[in-house]
Amino acid sequence: MKFTAKIKYALIFIIKLAASYESPAAESVADIAAKESIPPKFLEQIIVTLKSKGLIYAQRGAKGGYHLSKAPDEIDLKTIFEAVQGPVSGEETGWPNPDSSAQGIVRDLMSSMKSNWANFLGSRTLGDLIEDASQKKLT
Repeated sequence: MKFTAKIKYALIFIIKLAASYESPAAESVADIAAKESIPPKFLEQIIVTLKSKGLIYAQRGAKGGYHLSKAPDEIDLKTIFEAVQGPVSGEETGWPNPDSSAQGIVRDLMSSMKSNWANFLGSRTLGDLIEDASQKKLT
């Protein structure tokens, strides 16, 4: 449930692609990096990950850039988080005294929170975010 710089920048980048999904023009990495104040080299590393997971594809040429591989309504936030950071839910491990009832309570709480977080992310799509933003006039 941690928002690292990597996931923040990945979300910004992919939301920009989602907002222009209907446009035939590709989104330039340099333009997005400059407009959103994202370090270009860091964004390139993120793009490699997003490409390898099949979330985006490159358009080559003078007007090259990137597009979403699927419609924004078909990409849920859990897929993006897991592509960039790995699983968003899972069993809590590494407890010093797994037989402790207090540790068991905290472990169960954390497990429940992770499960709720994963369910929330799985229920929201890029399309939802774009729709919410357009209603608030953010895009």
